[in-house]
Formats: sequence, structure tokens, C-alpha cells
Amino acid sequence: MSVPVSLKDLARFVDRYGPNPYLLTVGADSRARATSVTVQWSGELLMAGSGRHTARNLQGNNAVTLLWPPPVPGDYTLIVDGYGEVQDGPAGNFIVMIKPTGAILHITEHPPKPR
Repeated sequence: MSVPVSLKDLARFVDRYGPNPYLLTVGADSRARATSVTVQWSGELLMAGSGRHTARNLQGNNAVTLLWPPPVPGDYTLIVDGYGEVQDGPAGNFIVMIKPTGAILHITEHPPKPR
């Protein structure tokens, strides 16, 4: 089951779920990559550090998803879709500036128990 999250309310949800989601990207070979990041707000954008692989993926396909696991088992997962732009960062790393375009809270329905 999914519940839409208004982008104007997104900062409140990010505060609740914390600064450490997974950043999901897709490379030119169509393989998904998940990496743990730390995010912070920069105006209306979320900013995260990234390495070479994530930066390379974003240069070919700038669609991203941020995924926060449930804060407690059985709670909702926060999923934020958006577009990322790579910028040079310190020490040869990169910074990803993410513009959120949509967000939901998602919870998996448990299958019925066998009889």
C-alpha cells in the first residue's frame, strides 16, 4: 500500500526518517546500483556525496530514487524519486544535487497465512 507525500511536506518526513537513505541509480548496462548516502537540504534540493560509479551512472541517466527503510519494523518505507546532477566534490569525490519530483510512504501487505 502506498500513501502519497506532498513535496511541500517532504522535509518533515526526511527529518523523521533521518539523513541516511540509500541512493539508487541505473547504469548504461541497465544494472541498478544502491549505495548508502548521507543527505542534507540545500534549498529545495537534497545534497549527497557520491563516488565514481554513482557519478558515472548519473551522467548516463539522471533519474534517481532515495529509499529510507522503515524506522521501526512494520512501519512505512519512504521513497523519493527525482533527478540528480553531479558536481565535483572534495578529494576526488562527487556531490549529487537531487531535485525531488515525487514521494510516497510504502508498506508491504503481508500475504495471507497458509491454511
